[in-house]
Order: sequence, then C-alpha cells, then structure tokens
Amino acid sequence: MFYLIYKTTNTIDGKYYIGCHQTTDINDGYYGSGKYLSRAIKKYGIESFHREILHICDTKEDMFTKEREIVNEVLVRDEKSYNLKIGGSGGNAGIVGAFTGRKHSEATKDKIRKKASNQIITEETRIKLSKNNWAKRNPEAQRQHAIAISSKPKSAEHRQKISASLKGRIWTSGSPHPNTGKVKTKVTCPHCGQNGAIHVMKRWHYDNCKNMLR
Repeated sequence: MFYLIYKTTNTIDGKYYIGCHQTTDINDGYYGSGKYLSRAIKKYGIESFHREILHICDTKEDMFTKEREIVNEVLVRDEKSYNLKIGGSGGNAGIVGAFTGRKHSEATKDKIRKKASNQIITEETRIKLSKNNWAKRNPEAQRQHAIAISSKPKSAEHRQKISASLKGRIWTSGSPHPNTGKVKTKVTCPHCGQNGAIHVMKRWHYDNCKNMLR
C-alpha cells in the first residue's frame, strides 16, 4: 500500500490542488476529487492537468500529518489553489472559516439531536422538499422556474428597494452592470406588429397597445 501526497496542476492557468491518496498502484491516474478541481477538469479536460508525487509516506497517519503541514490556511487562501479546506482531516467536509478546527460540545450536540427529533414534517412539507430536490437535479426545471419568477410583477415597495440599492453605483469594465452581455428576449406585439424586448413590450403593447385601445 502506498500513502501519497500529490499535486495536480492545471497546465493552462497554473492553478493547483494538493491532496493525499491511499493506493496499491502509484500510477493509478488519480488526480483528486476536490470540488473546484473536478469542475476545472470537466471544463478543460483531463489532458490539461499534470500530477506529480510530492511525498510517499510510511503510514496513513504520516500521510495525514504531512498533508496537514502542506495544505495549511495560507495555501487554502492562495488564489491559485483549488483546495477548499485545511489538510489532514482524511476527507471530512469543511471549508476554512470561523468554525474551522472547532468542535461542538456534547451539550450542544445533545441540543441539536433533541431539536431534530422534535421536528414534525408534514406530508405537504415532504412534497415540497421532494419537488425542490428534483428541480435541483433538472436544469430545464430550474430554467422554467426562473422564467416564472421573473415574469411575476414586482410591488412598488420592491421596485423602490431595487432602485435605492442601485442609486449611486458606477458601472465599470471590472464591475459591469448585471445586464451587460445578456441576450434579451424579443417579441412582437400582435396588435401593431412592433418588435422589442419582452419587458418593454409587456408594458407598452399587448393589452396596453394604442392600436388596440382605439
């Protein structure tokens, strides 16, 4: 059995991932399974990545210790690093943050258990959760939901809040307007034949079209 510390590097942008791996074959082609690393491999292709072995350890404990030494908070915060958490935890989830390295007390764990056991989930809630989880796995359902949400009319209070939040903002190339580069859907008014962006046409045409009101 080999206990490895490896480094996988993106040859296109220089970003990297350092991890540990237990294997019987040192050349098994394992590049890592980090969240950001996996996304990058999917985007650029595995051929754009290079893996190198940094250390071969004697035991699993030595491997985790060595990973903890290398993958520290400084490395995790490096903009070139794909690593999301400090090393040495053996793959347990956790991102560097306020709770990193801390544990719940037994009293807190007991409170969490009691609260969870007393929760009553109705059939209606189960159906909502089921629909929500299904939508998360279905990109088309997400798109249709977004369209439905965006087509709902906003209240005057909502529009005022949006206006207040954008007032005084200066849009630059580094911080462009959120609509910059978006393709706006265009429609045609059935009453006058005018073509334009859907949000404009809904306001001034269709049921509000001058040709229809004559």
